[in-house]
Amino acid sequence: MRMTLTALAFLTLAVGAQARPLEPVDGSITYRTPEVRMGFSRVPAGSTFEHHFYDGSGNHIVETYRVRPDGTLEIIDRLNRQHG
Repeated sequence: MRMTLTALAFLTLAVGAQARPLEPVDGSITYRTPEVRMGFSRVPAGSTFEHHFYDGSGNHIVETYRVRPDGTLEIIDRLNRQHG
């Protein structure tokens, strides 16, 4: 019973973490214009790509975007590679 509850707790945390969308940060393609289309209306929906940039502290940020059916972008992953 305890093992089942532990597994259920981890599953709940994993699903909850995926449910919240990532918010754009300074340097994100969608930071100032969340509905940016930039020619992505011709890219197949569901296509993904990476965007690399550096934040104000010199950290290398890698964001993965997915193209939505309407051509807008959704951030689906963000890696922060610490400086130094």
